[in-house]
Amino acid sequence: MTNAGYGGGTTSPLGVQYVPSGGSLTFTVIPNDESYLDDVRVNNVSVYDDLVELPDVYGYRYTLTNITAHQTVRVTYQPY
Repeated sequence: MTNAGYGGGTTSPLGVQYVPSGGSLTFTVIPNDESYLDDVRVNNVSVYDDLVELPDVYGYRYTLTNITAHQTVRVTYQPY
């Protein structure tokens, strides 16, 4: 799985992650103070509506489940 964040915040984990076939991976996205989360896409399909808000910070998490092939996650932020 490849996860790429594009400026304006923190995406974790970032970069190439290896997940066993059938496994899952949760990642978090946290915009910085000057930005907001624009979109999160998995294999070029928006999953923005499926994000879960984090309770203690302004940020979100998303879990990919039953991973059986390469996935690409792209996170974009926009300045206020």
